[in-house]
Amino acid sequence: MARKPRTRLVDRSELYEITGRLQHYACFHCRKAFKQGFPRSGEATLCPQCRQPMTNMGTDFKAPAQHEPRQWQKVQQLAQAGVRFFPVGRTGTPGDRPATLAEVPAFLRRIHPPSAGQRGLERPSSTTSPAPREGRVTTQGQAPHQQF
Repeated sequence: MARKPRTRLVDRSELYEITGRLQHYACFHCRKAFKQGFPRSGEATLCPQCRQPMTNMGTDFKAPAQHEPRQWQKVQQLAQAGVRFFPVGRTGTPGDRPATLAEVPAFLRRIHPPSAGQRGLERPSSTTSPAPREGRVTTQGQAPHQQF
């Protein structure tokens, strides 16, 4: 018998909400992670210790040690970029992630390549501009004058 086609794509977080698997939430304020169920709609998941909002990091998140602030900065940058730790593909692992804080920008550029507009804005400053050259403004007495 043929399989019925999917009519609605299910977000991976919704899948785990349906199955009841606990999520790993990270509190970047006190550098701790907790397993929690999904919050009710409209409610934020608060840290049990500091009562600050926590971030859902997925089911395969492994928190760094509390005394490693650079690793927590790395995880926070990944979370702000929308990177979560859910099983992917046949292996069921969350995929490759940067090992150090210095590797995060290159990783984010690889998974979120810049758009054509962003590439145009990131042009090196050594390129010549078609705009006329402007002089520097100096003040002599009361009125500013422009020197070329």
